[in-house]
Amino acid sequence: MAPKSSKIRDWAKYNAASKKSGEITFYISQEAIASWVNKSKTGKRGASQQYSDIAIETCLIIRSVYKLSLRKANGFIESLFKIMNLNLRCPDYTTMSRRAEALTITIDSLQTKGPIVVAIDSTGIKVYGEGEWKVRQHGISKRRTWLKLHVAVNVHTLQIESFELTKNDVHDSEIAPSLIKQIKKPIRAMDGDGAYDAVQVYQAAHDVKAQPNIPPCRGAKKQNPQNAIPDKLPRDVAIEYIEKRGGDEAARKSWKEASGYHARSLAETTMYRYKTHFSPSAQSRKFANQRTEVALKVKILNSIAALGTFPLNRAASLQ
Repeated sequence: MAPKSSKIRDWAKYNAASKKSGEITFYISQEAIASWVNKSKTGKRGASQQYSDIAIETCLIIRSVYKLSLRKANGFIESLFKIMNLNLRCPDYTTMSRRAEALTITIDSLQTKGPIVVAIDSTGIKVYGEGEWKVRQHGISKRRTWLKLHVAVNVHTLQIESFELTKNDVHDSEIAPSLIKQIKKPIRAMDGDGAYDAVQVYQAAHDVKAQPNIPPCRGAKKQNPQNAIPDKLPRDVAIEYIEKRGGDEAARKSWKEASGYHARSLAETTMYRYKTHFSPSAQSRKFANQRTEVALKVKILNSIAALGTFPLNRAASLQ
C-alpha cells in the first residue's frame, strides 16, 4: 500500500492571499479600456454592436464580484469611470443581459508540471421559487426549480479545470465524461463519489489514461474476474481490495485512504467557496444567461484560488 497522503500548508502565504482577496481596490485593465468600444463592423444588416465582448465581460464580472443587480452594476461602473476620469460609457442593463446570452467565456487555470489529479462533484444552484420559510411551512410547489453545477477540481491548485451547468434531472455520471474531455492537461487520477460508479465514467477515464478512484457500490461484483494483473479493470481492483479485507465499512475506509480518494472532498470545498463568495442562487432567469453567469463566477473563483493554494501530496496508487 502506498503511504498515507499528507498536506503541507504555508499559513503565512495563505493568510496573505486571503487578505489580498478581500481588497476592494481594483482597476480596469488598459486592454479592456482600449477595446471597450467595438470598432469592427459585422458586415450584416442592422447596426453593429457598440460594446466589445471584453467590455460586457468586464461589466458582468464586476456585477458578480459585488453581487449587484444589472441596474446597480450599470450605476456602479458609470461612477467608477468618473473616478478614473475615463471618457467611457457603461452598457445599459438590457444590453448586458442580451449580450450575456451568447457571450463566450474562457476559463483560465494555473499551469502545472506533469499530469494532474482531479476531483469531480456536483451541487444544486437555486433559480427561482418560494423562499425557505414557505417551503418548510407549505412544501415545494411545481414552480420551484434548480440547476446542477458539475465541476472538475484540480486537487493541487484548488482550481476548477472544467464545469457544466445542467437541469436538475441530469445524473452526475452522464456529465462526467464531458468534464474529463474538456480538460486539456494530462490527468493522472480522477476522484469521484459513488454516483460516478458507471461504465461511461470508467471509459472516459480510460480514454485519457487516468486512474479512476471511485468507490464501488456495496455488494458490487467484478466485471471480469478472470483478468490478470496488470490488465484488471480499476473497478475490479477496488472490489478485490475491499473483499480481501472483509468487505465491511472498515475495508472500504482502508481503500479510500490507500487510494487517496479523500482528496475528493476538495471538490465539495470548492462548491462551498462558490456559494459563500457569490450565492447559492443564480441571478439570471434564462438558461443561456445562467451558464454565462456561472462561467464568470468560476473564472473569478480561479483567480482567487491563484492567490494562494495548499500543495497536496497524496497516495499515487494501490498495490
